Amino acid sequence: MKGCAAAFAASMAEVVAGTAKGPFSIAHVEVSSKLRWVTMGPVGRAATQPMRARQYATESDGEELDWAISTCVPLSTAIDFTLKLLMGNLPDVVFKGIDSVLPPIMVWSDASWHPEQGPLIGAGRVAFIAFIPQPGRRPRLVFAESLVPASVLTRITVLREQQNLICPLEEIALAAPYFCPEIACDLVGRDVLHFADNTAANGVAIKGYSAAPDLALIISSMQLRIARQGIRLWIQFVPSKLNLADAPSRGDFSHLLGLHAERVSFVFPSFDGWSD
Repeated sequence: MKGCAAAFAASMAEVVAGTAKGPFSIAHVEVSSKLRWVTMGPVGRAATQPMRARQYATESDGEELDWAISTCVPLSTAIDFTLKLLMGNLPDVVFKGIDSVLPPIMVWSDASWHPEQGPLIGAGRVAFIAFIPQPGRRPRLVFAESLVPASVLTRITVLREQQNLICPLEEIALAAPYFCPEIACDLVGRDVLHFADNTAANGVAIKGYSAAPDLALIISSMQLRIARQGIRLWIQFVPSKLNLADAPSRGDFSHLLGLHAERVSFVFPSFDGWSD
């Protein structure tokens, strides 16, 4: 792995030096394409998004593309992030040849979006529920929810102009359980069956990549966290009417409180930039 990283280092330096103007050269194309495989699956794959954006740029894109890359998702920082992973910070890949002794943890996540509410951008709420079997003890039933801060909504729209924010909010809800400090120890090394009802957000989470910079940043943080915790994750579509997280994503916690569910922190994944 380190040998592959060293071979790419010269090309990466060329990419950084050539970000000011013009489309990618052949060397740049090789970097953005081959890194998808060098980084071992979905971990780190999202960081190729600004590289690929530059790869397919043309002279006519000009200053608009340069501004987008330098202001929103800097290409040089994406390359630095990827290089750090390749040169020794890449999580181990663990293949399990036998079934786990413990039953899987079950997670449901959802988001709601109301464009007509809120002063400028609208209003959103995100939530997840987790059922955590524990050896020799009663299982934990936990949930978390949060209104989406205006700063997060603004960041999403700065990264990508869009009228409907439901997909990035669903992606945030998908990622949030793996950043929750109260259940972090419970998740380490476990099988997780995660149910969510947005097919676009599910697909991004499974692939670990999106051409959309906001989704790419969110899923990069999520995939790296999952790999470092040794979680074996399966994401499954569930219709909205069967999604247990639908009610809390709309502010209704009555059923969960009736089941004495434990409320835990909703931690928003960082997507201010590429971070390891």
